[in-house]
Amino acid sequence: MNKKTLCALSTSLLAACAMQTPNGPRTDICKPMPVPPECQRTNQVVTLNVQAGLTIAPPNVCADRGTPVNFQVTPPNTDVVVVVVPKDPADTWLNGINRPTSADFHVNIPGTVPMSTDHDYYIVTSNGYCYDPRVHVNP
Repeated sequence: MNKKTLCALSTSLLAACAMQTPNGPRTDICKPMPVPPECQRTNQVVTLNVQAGLTIAPPNVCADRGTPVNFQVTPPNTDVVVVVVPKDPADTWLNGINRPTSADFHVNIPGTVPMSTDHDYYIVTSNGYCYDPRVHVNP
C-alpha cells in the first residue's frame, strides 16, 4: 500500500472514529443541514462536491429498499476522503467511504429496511467538514 493511500485511509478512519462515542455518534461537531421534508428523486444519486468545502445534493434523497444509493464525489480524483456514518447506530447498512482518488461509492439499502422511513446520516470529510443529510426509503 502506498503512502498516499495509507494516509487517506488513516484520515478517513480517524474522521469516522471521531464521530463515535460510547453513546453513539456525536451530533455536536456537525453543522446542521437544512433537510427538506420531501425527498428528491435523483435516481438515487447524491453528489458530494468537495472542491471548496462541502456541498451535498440532494440533502434528502428518495431511495428504494434492496437497491444502492450512489454517492458521487466531485471533483473526480480528489485527495479528500468522504465517510458516511449513520446517526442511528441501528442503521448499520448506512456506512460508506470513498477510496482515495475514487469518484464514487455505494451504500446498499437492505430489503428489510421499513418502507416510508427516514434515515439520517453524517457526511464527514478529511478536509474538515461534517453535515447531516437524509435518505428516505420509498413506500
